[in-house]
Amino acid sequence: MRAAHRGYRAVAPENTLPAFEAASGRFSFVELDVQLSRDGIPVVIHDETLLRTTDVLFLERFSGRAPWRVAAFSLEELRALDAGSWFYRDDPFGTVAAGTALPVRKEIVRIPTLEEVLRFAAAEELLLNVEIKDMRGSFEAAVVIDRIIGTIEAAGCTSLVFISSFNHDYLKRCRIRCPQLVTAALQEGSHPPGVVDYLRELGVAAYHTEDSIVTEALVKRVREAGFFVGVFTVNDPSRSAELFGWGVNAVFADRL
Repeated sequence: MRAAHRGYRAVAPENTLPAFEAASGRFSFVELDVQLSRDGIPVVIHDETLLRTTDVLFLERFSGRAPWRVAAFSLEELRALDAGSWFYRDDPFGTVAAGTALPVRKEIVRIPTLEEVLRFAAAEELLLNVEIKDMRGSFEAAVVIDRIIGTIEAAGCTSLVFISSFNHDYLKRCRIRCPQLVTAALQEGSHPPGVVDYLRELGVAAYHTEDSIVTEALVKRVREAGFFVGVFTVNDPSRSAELFGWGVNAVFADRL
């Protein structure tokens, strides 16, 4: 399985509806990032601040709002931002220059709400990996989980969604809040001691680890214990083939 990392972000601005539309039918599922606006609405964006993927620096109305954290902006303010032009300006994957990126849209590409993406996923029968960003310091964990899981439930999408996070406390809370939701532990830097026992204690179904720390022995051990294994972020086809040969279930990639 191949997962579109933040959507098909090599050809369209990451974590936007165009990137998800481009991924549909090309990848097995789509990974996206969710955090809360100041007024508690789940929105789809990766970074803690708005600097990299929006035009916030160019808008006078927001000039005094440094460091431009997502959690400090209301949904109405976030929806005023352009989340697409940076991609065509910075050309992070060289696809604009190569002519393989999607054409520039006439309308502004907005930061989508989770609700909007869920509606699209339901219509497309598209599986989503919703990564809950760590919002400690901005919102209580109970609020984060209630707003995000509540949105998924209200959309009737629990069967299309699985939840991942680097904040493993969120995953425990998700299991309590909505036991039917599948959860996945994200890990980077190093593996937790006694990784299999740790995953069992968390109650997750999957373990998603960064490529730099995964080993064949680790994959074998975790797979034999009954867990789904994903690896991020893998854009080299030969590396993907090697990982699948080890028994990895999915790789997260920016491009096909």
